Amino acid sequence: MWQANVSITNNTDFKITFNNPFISEQVILAYESYVWDTTNSPNTTSLKFWITEGGQVEFQGGLTFGVDCGVWVDRGYMENPIVIMDCQDNDFFVTQESNGGITIVENFDKGGNISLTFKNKIFSQEFKLG
Repeated sequence: MWQANVSITNNTDFKITFNNPFISEQVILAYESYVWDTTNSPNTTSLKFWITEGGQVEFQGGLTFGVDCGVWVDRGYMENPIVIMDCQDNDFFVTQESNGGITIVENFDKGGNISLTFKNKIFSQEFKLG
């Protein structure tokens, strides 16, 4: 039987609300995680990042996966990107720092594990002596 095991880790100061047709709306608080298993394919999950309850959504992205559609993920558009997303699908790993979506794998017919980790981008500074 086809099954996907999905883990979302939120290592940012944002809260993440996610929706999909098979799970009621969930909120992942800052520095917390949420895990679920599903046999539903295809599966599309929206991700909305926000800070203040009832406030505006700062940015939004999504995760789509299934037998025939593979795994596609989008961290979301940010004018000044401050969040990095690491995505691992079984043995394939990618980091997304820029805007736009990315196909992780074309074929996900055996199902498996999908792990998304959102983290704050660390800005490097150059220090010059003298």
